[in-house]
Amino acid sequence: MSKRTEEQKAARRTPEERAKANAYAKQYRQRPHVRTKILEDNRSRYKERGEQYREANRQRYKTDPIKREKHREENRRRLYGITSKEYQALWTKQQGKCAVCTCIPTGKRKLAVDHDHISGQIRGLLCVQCNAALGLLHEDVHSIMELARYIINAKGT
Repeated sequence: MSKRTEEQKAARRTPEERAKANAYAKQYRQRPHVRTKILEDNRSRYKERGEQYREANRQRYKTDPIKREKHREENRRRLYGITSKEYQALWTKQQGKCAVCTCIPTGKRKLAVDHDHISGQIRGLLCVQCNAALGLLHEDVHSIMELARYIINAKGT
C-alpha cells in the first residue's frame, strides 16, 4: 500500500464535495436531457475556445525549448518505449552522428529513433534524410541493395 503525501491528502475531496459530485454524476446518468445539454455546452465551448487554445499551445511550443524537449521525450517514451537517458546513451554511443551517413544534425533537428517496425527493437539514431529514405524504401533490404547497385552502375557509365 502506497503512502499518500501531505499534498495528496490535502487535495482529497471532503465528504460534502464527494456527495455533491456523486449527485451530479447520478443526475447526469439518469437524465438524458441533462447529458445532452452538457455535451452541447461542451461542444460549443470547445468550438469557441479550441482554436485559441491550439494557437496558444503552438506559440508556447515554438518559443519554449523546455516544453519542446518534454514533448519529444514523451513521444519517445510513448512511441519507442525509451527514456531520455536511454536516448542520450544511444546519442553518446554514436557520438551525436547519424548511424548511416555520420552527419551531425544542426539547428533544432535531433536524431530520429530508428526501429524495426515488426519487432519494435531500436536499431540506432538516424538523421532526418536517412530516416526518410529508409521509410520510403519500406526497410526492404532487396530494394536498398538494388538502389545501391543502380547508383554504382550509373557512376561507371
